[in-house]
Amino acid sequence: MANSDKNIVITTANDTTSDPTIVFTGTDNNPMTLRTQGDGSLVFEGAAGQVFSIVDSFSGTLFEASDISGIPGIDFDDTGLVRLAPFNGKVIIGATAVDTTTAGGTATDVLQVTGNTFTNGTLVLAGIPTYSDNSAASSLPDGAVYKTSTGELRIKV
Repeated sequence: MANSDKNIVITTANDTTSDPTIVFTGTDNNPMTLRTQGDGSLVFEGAAGQVFSIVDSFSGTLFEASDISGIPGIDFDDTGLVRLAPFNGKVIIGATAVDTTTAGGTATDVLQVTGNTFTNGTLVLAGIPTYSDNSAASSLPDGAVYKTSTGELRIKV
């Protein structure tokens, strides 16, 4: 497709049962459609399905961005709750790929933070395994946190 084929087409859908749309077409001829649905929500759809939506509502999901299969990667609701990768996804902060090269990093990690972190408040570490010492914690990767039977926190080295 040539640059001269780039286009924006607006369809008002007056006096019809279909939704009004704006179709954006770029040089790759892969259109993106903005649809105004009957409930007032705005939905962006690509060739593979819905990728983004905004709902004009004061309850439930207000904003959502999905992957090509329609599974939300991020959504924001009326209570201020932000869900990142809510359906078996992974969240990476400060990097562009899953780090399996750093000691303790695995491809199954749900949250990966690369860089310094700051917490102002209570940090709760639930489900920490209990071992008597580093020798007993040999199954843990270096850098993993464990506790002793007396509750002392230790880092596996």
